[in-house]
Amino acid sequence: MIRTCDCLDKQFHALANDTRLKIIELLRDYPLNAGEIANYFTISHASISYHLQRLEQSNLVTVERLGRYKKYRLNKGPLREFPFG
Repeated sequence: MIRTCDCLDKQFHALANDTRLKIIELLRDYPLNAGEIANYFTISHASISYHLQRLEQSNLVTVERLGRYKKYRLNKGPLREFPFG
């Protein structure tokens, strides 16, 4: 399946950031909410939210609303298509 350049551009841009890569690593095994993710970082909650939005916009993370909280889950589909070793 061939994806548009815009979609790939967003995904590569999202993956080029160390914080977002660490978030992806955290979400690899199970979903977390923003507060749980923030506990692993020394940056502000607002910064975590910004990075989560970029990951969601690039389709690398999916979001499920649970009451007042959002659970973030790694969307492994797009990552399977990258030629990692």
